[in-house]
Amino acid sequence: MNLRRKCAFILSHVVFVKACETKHNVQNCCWHIWFNDGSKVFYATDMGNLNGITAPYYDLYLVEANYRDEEIQAKIAEKKVNGEYIYEKRVLRDHMSEQDAMAGTLEENTDEE
Repeated sequence: MNLRRKCAFILSHVVFVKACETKHNVQNCCWHIWFNDGSKVFYATDMGNLNGITAPYYDLYLVEANYRDEEIQAKIAEKKVNGEYIYEKRVLRDHMSEQDAMAGTLEENTDEE
């Protein structure tokens, strides 16, 4: 699937699914899922942010969070003191924090997808 274009398809006349590319260090996407009963689900994992993606008034948001800010900062500080490789710096760049995932920015935009 070429994620540079938005992709959409229907599964068994029960659900309509649309993929949108997300920001990450490798190609990835999030999913907008609409069911025939009118319910809507947004699903996103393994992304750096959701800038430019909206999902207003959905019934369920499934957004992966990879870390808590205070915990990862403590790990970074400890590894720096010990002279260890700090993988967590990449995590900060390429993944969302729990705080960012819970921020609710997807609901604030009222433009329908």
